[in-house]
Amino acid sequence: EICSVTVDCSGESDTYRRIDGRCNNLDNPLWGAAATTQPRFMDPVYKDEVSEPRLAVNGDELPSPRELSNILFKHDVPTPDERFDNTLMSLNWGQFLDHDFVLTPVLSDECMAITIPGDDEDMKNRTCMPFVRSSIAPNEDCNPGPKQVLNQLTSFIDASNVYGSSIDERDDLRFPSDSDARVNTQPGLAGLHLLFVMEHNRIVGKLREEDFPEEDLFEEARKIIGAFMQQITYGEYFSNVFNQATMQTYGLSLLNNGFANVYNASVDPGIRNAFATAAFRFGHSQIPDEIAYMLDDWNTLDDQTPMEDALLDPTMLITASGTRIPDLTRSMIGLKARRVDRFFEDSIRNTLFGSLDLPSLNIQRGRDHGLAPYIEWRRYCGLSVPTTFDELEDHNRQARNDLEGAYNNVTDIDLYAGAMLENRLTASYVGPTFACILGEQFRALKQGDRFWYENEGSTGFTVQVDRKPRGPVGIARNLKRSLRRNNSTDELREEIAIILMEATRRFIKRKMDQGEECMAIIIPDDDPHYNHRCMPQVRSSPAPNEDCGPGPKQVFNHLTSFIDASNVYGSTDDESGDLRYMFDVELMDHWISIVGTEMLPNASSGCILSDLEDACLKAGDFRVNTQPGLAGLHLLFVREHNRIVRELRAVNFPESDLFEEARKIIGALMQQITYGEDMLNVLNADTRALYELDLQRRGFANAYDPSVDPSIRNAFAAAALRFGHSQIPKEIAYLLHDWETPYNATALETVLLDPHMLVTESGAKIPDLTRYMINFSARKVDRFFESSIRNTLFGQLDLSSLNIQRGRDHGLAPYVEWVKYCNMEVPNNFSELTNHSQPARQKLEEAYDDVADIDLYVGAMTETRLFRSYVGPTMAWILGEQFRALKQGDRFWYENEGPTGFSPDQLTEIRKVKLSKILCDNFGIEEAQPNVFRQARGK
Repeated sequence: EICSVTVDCSGESDTYRRIDGRCNNLDNPLWGAAATTQPRFMDPVYKDEVSEPRLAVNGDELPSPRELSNILFKHDVPTPDERFDNTLMSLNWGQFLDHDFVLTPVLSDECMAITIPGDDEDMKNRTCMPFVRSSIAPNEDCNPGPKQVLNQLTSFIDASNVYGSSIDERDDLRFPSDSDARVNTQPGLAGLHLLFVMEHNRIVGKLREEDFPEEDLFEEARKIIGAFMQQITYGEYFSNVFNQATMQTYGLSLLNNGFANVYNASVDPGIRNAFATAAFRFGHSQIPDEIAYMLDDWNTLDDQTPMEDALLDPTMLITASGTRIPDLTRSMIGLKARRVDRFFEDSIRNTLFGSLDLPSLNIQRGRDHGLAPYIEWRRYCGLSVPTTFDELEDHNRQARNDLEGAYNNVTDIDLYAGAMLENRLTASYVGPTFACILGEQFRALKQGDRFWYENEGSTGFTVQVDRKPRGPVGIARNLKRSLRRNNSTDELREEIAIILMEATRRFIKRKMDQGEECMAIIIPDDDPHYNHRCMPQVRSSPAPNEDCGPGPKQVFNHLTSFIDASNVYGSTDDESGDLRYMFDVELMDHWISIVGTEMLPNASSGCILSDLEDACLKAGDFRVNTQPGLAGLHLLFVREHNRIVRELRAVNFPESDLFEEARKIIGALMQQITYGEDMLNVLNADTRALYELDLQRRGFANAYDPSVDPSIRNAFAAAALRFGHSQIPKEIAYLLHDWETPYNATALETVLLDPHMLVTESGAKIPDLTRYMINFSARKVDRFFESSIRNTLFGQLDLSSLNIQRGRDHGLAPYVEWVKYCNMEVPNNFSELTNHSQPARQKLEEAYDDVADIDLYVGAMTETRLFRSYVGPTMAWILGEQFRALKQGDRFWYENEGPTGFSPDQLTEIRKVKLSKILCDNFGIEEAQPNVFRQARGK
């Protein structure tokens, strides 16, 4: 039937998707449709190139899946951190989602039994475990070829698990029934099916109250439910599965406002075989050994039942006419799921549905479907390809040993086994191989769906309706809280690991080999502060070389290189549009009348908070919440923008240009403050003169040179501009208006990614926080860091270690090469480090075997500072070169003459402005020293 079908899409609706998924793509109407062949990322591997399972490389049969399960997945001893911070809802949502887009039918008469080893202690007196092969589906164009398999459901996230994937299923559901035969698998899954049926009916009631056309009620509610499922999956569930780096790599993040318009007609959204058969089964290890009710005290458990007894039995949901549904719901969102790792509960491995082993079934299903070995998937994903077990770099030593004990050759490892044993990426459920497969698939599901809910036009929603799935309506109200119970150290580590998306240009040739996405930092055995062996470090995303030719790794700069206040306004049209309402003065004035202050809006991510109701702020740069002082500066320039708009409006400045003119002025103020105030502390007068960094006192500078590339250089971002990290204090506090009495001193490590010190009491503490920022001394710029910054940053990180590792990740040349590049005397041994003190030379000699090995960050940070400078000569050179390029390469530099700059009168007024004035105008302090970068002398 599949081979002979023709589909005419000419009469199809552009408002509602077909129930069977056809005609989503008008040129390829069967892409993503129900009852079609599952596409593949990679060709299948069979012994006979048709359907017989592959052999080991030595020609023998592969190890029995049950034998592998006993070696690799057995839960002999509870592992540390066995239960992670995510609730049972994360497990249940994953299963519910799976039942929305994939169901592979099986052949009842084709078996591929799993051999049980003779010494199996848990399955004594049994020799095999039953396994039924999947049904065969036709190859492309119905030509002969290797076995393919069918997907009975639509591939889209369209709530087909609620409504079905055929007209007959949909019509049957007008009566009490369910669209997916797997609804009764376990009570939590059955509960989610019931939840969305109830939500559908609630929406229908609301639409009917608004006189929505009766004939469209069902389809409109179905469309909204599908949008909810997309929103919850990408906006909430993924925050647990993927880290920020993976979300960005595969374009999985959602917009907060406006349309995404991501549909790409060349993208096939079909559920790939490896995704369904291996990668999206990662959550199986989360299955607990029991399920229970939780009483309304959110603490007491009732009727605890072994999970194996609740399978295929919805009694816990329907008992007492459903009156225990609230208790079951509390259990789902209040109890933790098991950690995603390689260890399964005994009941899942030995007595599933009576006598089955889930990891064994998963491995055998991969062989049934012809999935290529694990190492081929590493190659496909652009990861390192091991040739021996010792080269399994994404596995810990125990996992490598177990894999070597299970397989004869690293080439034999099954995809599911190899990927499940990988070390998880920071702040992720999965390792790099599954992250690749999952990311590719979910990107295709988003970009290949013409009815994706964020798309503009009749297939999507209006702006007003489009906001509903993003806001706290209906079922979406508490799912964020449901999916994540507590705040994880992994997420904390990830925030700092990806905190800088650095530069693209280089001063000198890089020196590095290609590596993987993770680049963990080894911790010495005798380290007095750490009891673990490695510190996580995520590598920067690669960027193309010049002309996109082959070459060494480069890295992106996600922001504009110019000093243009892109941290306030964003660096893309989408970011700017998303933030534009912050700069709507009438809207902000209305907001002030309600809450009493002008504050940054809330963000849905980017913070680590003790209470999900706490504030998390949004700005032009996602790092706004890193620490309260930084968040305060973001707020300061939003307020200054709106103050300027009010001033311009008072002199009848053209309404159409108000936003851009204020933005231009804010950018000029940032240039003025950076070069005219901050830089006076960082670089001495000789250095500033050498690199032409001083500002004009009057008239135009006209410094623009079109031959100068202003791009942020790699060494500047990855090393030189990090000089200030040693200034970070151990605590932050408020300061009373007497300018002498600090209070509420708080360890800085406890307020990272938490802006509560800024927003508390509706911002009433901002003046006190400001006084502390401009009156208390920062630490000296040197090689010494506070203990909390070196040992407990974001839980258990060391900032100086991260900086060194980032330099190696980016291929920065050694320190001595930079000394040579800066035309200084190049040391041949440690005693020739003439820019270092004797103690610094001794420490470097203890740390490195050869002077040529010294990292740029280490060598430059340990240099003796230049007179009246924050830094030594090497960092001064890199900083000077970069800041000169930023000034001379910017056609819109504020001192330039012409339409890109300002009039003489405007320029004169801008030159009068100091950061102290902006603080006084916007933050409620009545006085401040003229130069807030230096501590006031006396009262």
